[in-house]
Formats: sequence, C-alpha cells, structure tokens
Amino acid sequence: MAAAASSSDQNALMAGLRGIKAEEPPLAAQRDIVLNHYEEILNLYGHDNGVRIARKHVGWYTSGLHSSAEFRQTVNRMADAGPVKEAIRVFYDGLLQRG
Repeated sequence: MAAAASSSDQNALMAGLRGIKAEEPPLAAQRDIVLNHYEEILNLYGHDNGVRIARKHVGWYTSGLHSSAEFRQTVNRMADAGPVKEAIRVFYDGLLQRG
C-alpha cells in the first residue's frame, strides 16, 4: 500500500495543476521517492516485469542530473532489482557528496 501524500506533496501537486512550477525536493528526498516508487512498481507488476517497467521511471527521475546518462545506461542493462536499488542509492549518494 502506498504511503499517504504529505501536505508538501499535495501543495506541490496543486501548484502544478495551476501551472506554477514547484521547487524540486532535495536530492535525499528524491532518492527516497525513486526507491519507494521502484519498490511499488515491483510490488504491482512483479519482479521481472517491474524491473523492465521501472526503467523508464528511473530515467525520468534522473534526467538532467549529473552523469545521469551513464547511470541510466548501466541500470537499463540490469535484470535484478537488488543491484538496481543499490545503483540508485550509490548514484544519489554520489550527487549528495558533490554538494
């Protein structure tokens, strides 16, 4: 079951519906969102289909971030969810260390 949206998530959604660009969440929050969404996709579609389906979502989340093209190329070749989740953590943690 998905977690309830926080009031800040709801505010961002409402701003988006009004055409107002909301601030992006901090990188640590983005990492947590990606990992949670990834897990939800796996729960919904099962492991094999979920890994494949989640690739496009991981791509959308990471698009425009430093070294994201190389990251996506690597992740898109992975067939097991465990290493993908670890790669997501390592990717975002590297961005956090960069500042």
